[in-house]
Amino acid sequence: MDLSTIKAKMDRKEYANEDEFLRDIRQIFENCFTYWKEGDPMWAAGERLQKTFEEKFLQMNKWVAKMTGDED
Repeated sequence: MDLSTIKAKMDRKEYANEDEFLRDIRQIFENCFTYWKEGDPMWAAGERLQKTFEEKFLQMNKWVAKMTGDED
């Protein structure tokens, strides 16, 4: 899985729900950690991107919940 494939799937409206999108995004990180060794620059870049994605995605969900009145 890669970002261009995810974008193409988004453009074609192939994601039925958020979970399908998240599964593909998280597959990118799993692939990174499978094919690179801890300590490699690509491993570190994958960790940073994963951390940033998860933080931004969480904030987006909080923002959407606030806008729709679904806050806990």
